[in-house]
Amino acid sequence: MELDELGIDIEAQNCLNQIQQESWTSADYDPSQGMTGEELHNFCKFLYSQIQSKDEEISRLTANIKELTDEVRLSRLQQQTYNDENKAVSASHSQKLDVVLQQLQETRQELTDTKRKLKTAETLLADAKEKNRQLEAEREKDAKERKDLENDIALLRSDLYSGTKSQQSGRSAEEVGANDGRDDFDGTDASLPEANRKDEVSSEANSDGEKSEKSQSGEPNNSSEDRDSSKGTPGTPTPKTIYHGPSRKGRTYNKYTVGTPIIHKCDLSHLPEGVTYHIKKNPKKVLHTITKVEEHWFEEVVLTYPDGHKETYFMPQENDKDGYLYDEIVPGTHVTSDFLTEETSNMYDMACPAYREVKNRLSEMGLKTHRQNLANYADKGYEILKLVLPALKDRALAPGSNVNVDETWERFQTHFGHRKTYMWCLVNRTANIVIFFYEDTVDKYGNQKSGGRNRAVLKDFLGDAKLKSLQSDGYICYMYLDDDLIDIEHLCCLAHVRAKLERAERMGCKEASSPMSKIRKLYKREDLYVEKGYDAEKIKEMRNDEYTRGIVDKLQNEMFDLMANKMDKLPKLMQQALNYLHKFWKQVFAYRNDGEYSIDNLAAERAIRPQTIQRKGSLFFGSVQGALRSAMYNTFIQTCKQVGVSFRQYFKALLKAVKSGRTDYENLLPMTICLD
Repeated sequence: MELDELGIDIEAQNCLNQIQQESWTSADYDPSQGMTGEELHNFCKFLYSQIQSKDEEISRLTANIKELTDEVRLSRLQQQTYNDENKAVSASHSQKLDVVLQQLQETRQELTDTKRKLKTAETLLADAKEKNRQLEAEREKDAKERKDLENDIALLRSDLYSGTKSQQSGRSAEEVGANDGRDDFDGTDASLPEANRKDEVSSEANSDGEKSEKSQSGEPNNSSEDRDSSKGTPGTPTPKTIYHGPSRKGRTYNKYTVGTPIIHKCDLSHLPEGVTYHIKKNPKKVLHTITKVEEHWFEEVVLTYPDGHKETYFMPQENDKDGYLYDEIVPGTHVTSDFLTEETSNMYDMACPAYREVKNRLSEMGLKTHRQNLANYADKGYEILKLVLPALKDRALAPGSNVNVDETWERFQTHFGHRKTYMWCLVNRTANIVIFFYEDTVDKYGNQKSGGRNRAVLKDFLGDAKLKSLQSDGYICYMYLDDDLIDIEHLCCLAHVRAKLERAERMGCKEASSPMSKIRKLYKREDLYVEKGYDAEKIKEMRNDEYTRGIVDKLQNEMFDLMANKMDKLPKLMQQALNYLHKFWKQVFAYRNDGEYSIDNLAAERAIRPQTIQRKGSLFFGSVQGALRSAMYNTFIQTCKQVGVSFRQYFKALLKAVKSGRTDYENLLPMTICLD
């Protein structure tokens, strides 16, 4: 029996004892006192019956207690069984609960991670939306620019094929701007289309002191200002000059000439019998190119003289028709002057990189070599050209010279990637000289830097040259000429203003039309000077006459009016044109100070263009030597073009002259060397 059951039995026994004590023990009360014998006898029977009744009740209660005890014991046993089963179930449930809690913990962790990822995704989504918005804005901007470019292309096509599209559109030459949009238009007669060169411009004084322009036909060429003045008169039609485009009638074409032809005659002995024949008056002309690489071996003889010194000779035999090639070997190389001239012309004049020469052309001819070999050969030619360069530079920077300067960016390969460097170009139009230079500078930290663009590069190159003028664009490094080199007059380029105004006009900016028309008039005046063959004194006089002065004054007034009242509402190109014109007004119109000056800097812009073409082909310079070599060869190639001689012939003649021992380098320049 367990402790709980024993406690219940003891408690029940105590209850019975208490009942008995309450029934039998009473010292203070005697119920038989005063009774008779019969009454006492009856009372005893009564008590006896009561005792029996109590005993029966006690027995009944004892049985009930026992029954209850058995029930409690059975219940306890069932409870124990239930508790055991419940413990097993509880353990199982607890285990399952632990698993569920673990899963819940993992789920909570996953939920936390998911929330974090969701937050990150929301951030990325916000960034993506912002980038999408920016891309959409850029797309709209690109679409606008593409539309502008399409308009520009359409206008350029109309300029190029003006005989058809200009007629179809019904626009005049003044509206289309067929001449002024050309990149190579410099105000000279040679840069104009054929049809425009037919329109001879003359000037006659009118009643208000200005001059009206007339063509060969005698019809007045109404300017935009004349059209503006007529707009206020009702019923007055606006005159337009119809541009019919270039005519092919009377044009001449260059026919090929190759020197003395090689004549091949027929062997008439093979004619069949009985036939008649005649020889055609004009022979069949055929062009044939011979391009090949040959390897020649020369047997050398080493002569030892009595004094001990030795000399090496090649003594060709009488029937050796190629023996002369020994004398044309470039010193320090295994190639002839023909080979070196051919390769350098291809690399720098034809803008064909060395790796492309080796991989394509030379390999097809059977020569397997490395591009570094071509660079080494070119370095030998560079050293020879370097001997002549000082004499060429002295001519270009002669006292009283007028020069044009421009610069263009180049890529330079380093161990850390590519960086931007700059190649400079100086042009002396009078001397027909073009000089490229790539100079080292020192930056603000004192570090040596190749291919710089700061003022030190130009200042070091000019040195103490006593120039008359220098013309450039509006880059800030040229401004030191106005502060430090006060003896050199600085000119800026009007073509930069014209290009921006013309583009703004084509984009629909109405405010650009009037300034553009005045600039066109200034360029037409420059055409007139070239056409008439005026000298410098006459050109200076006409650049400052009442007509030109009136155009410049009106242009200045329009500039101030637009900048004061409409600057914020104008397109970006128009704003740039006005800012450029306002900032460099003195330098732009300084060309009126001398008849030898040019109205723009297109001479340098055109001269430096081959360098940009080479940049697109070769992509980058691998070393400073490569940049210096490019500058040297381009200098003499472009100078030869200015002089009108072949670089191939000049370079071969120069190599031969230097090899023969000549040191009079001033007589070995492209314009001084005697070429057969």
